[in-house]
Amino acid sequence: MHTTKDIAARLGVNAQTVRRWAETYQRHMSANLTGDAFQYTDDDLLLLWSVRRWRQLGYSLSEIEQRLSAGERTTDELPVGPVADDAPPRAIMVPEGVHTAALAEIRRLEGERERLLIERDHAVEQREQDVSRLNDQIRGLEREIGELRGKLESRPPLRFWLAVMGVAIVVTVVIMIAALIVGQGGG
Repeated sequence: MHTTKDIAARLGVNAQTVRRWAETYQRHMSANLTGDAFQYTDDDLLLLWSVRRWRQLGYSLSEIEQRLSAGERTTDELPVGPVADDAPPRAIMVPEGVHTAALAEIRRLEGERERLLIERDHAVEQREQDVSRLNDQIRGLEREIGELRGKLESRPPLRFWLAVMGVAIVVTVVIMIAALIVGQGGG
């Protein structure tokens, strides 16, 4: 079993990111959520590695969800040790202050990048919701239009009924005139 801290070091992301991914994709994981501590299996580690790789490739949260639902996992080999080692490189002598400042800046930039990725995903999800809402409205209007067209087609138009009434009046008048003529001729 792995802890959040272990997973974060192994993937080269911060613990908060690991927890957020674990919560987001919890239905695909077998992680044991006990209190504040998460216990991850090797399968969970592979799943989170896949999420990390797909995020790096620019996949949205919903696209990753679709991949995980389909049982996909990245084909990239999971690193044996931590992805990012915060210890100063031994082969190159860098002053500790410079190294510490660079690491702090990297963490800040990674945090900003993660914030922007989340913002992008929310914008995409919002756009998808807006498109879905508009499509629902369009389908509703199309349904109403169809119902109204059906009503028009099931009843003859008003002009038809006016023409029928006009013919009936003319026929009635002709019959009355014929009756009068016949009545006068016989009397």
